Order: sequence, then C-alpha cells, then structure tokens
Amino acid sequence: MPLESRPLSGSFAHEVVDLQLWELEDRSTVDQLRQLWAHHAVLVFRRQALSEHELANSARSSARLNALFAPSGHRRSFPKSV
Repeated sequence: MPLESRPLSGSFAHEVVDLQLWELEDRSTVDQLRQLWAHHAVLVFRRQALSEHELANSARSSARLNALFAPSGHRRSFPKSV
C-alpha cells in the first residue's frame, strides 16, 4: 500500500501520514520511506507515542533503523558522543 505523505507548508520538511514506525515489517514500506528520505531532507512522523514495551522492542531493532535510512547495502554510521 502506498504511503501517504505531504509537504509541510513553509518548510523543507515532508510529513509521512498514519505510519507506526515501531511496526515496520513490510519491506515495501521501508523501500517507500527510503525513497521519500532520498528526496526530502527531513521527514516528520506525528503521533509516535511508544509504550515502554514498544520502546524496548524498537531499541532492540536498531538494525531496522539502519536498514531504513541507509542506502541498500550500506550502513550509516552515527557520530559517537563525547
């Protein structure tokens, strides 16, 4: 199913509508998000309130975030805090 997204007025950000980030299991959705992110510097995901259980599950799947935001076959490295 195609993601619904829209530009935010007066901003360079783009809003992704009605997506629950903690339930990213569908490869097609991940690919669509990767495409959106390639074309828009900032993606906004509203209403992403997570329970403690959902937050713990999301934290365990950091590979999912890496797969989401890194181009296929690449890993994105994040700066280490000082």
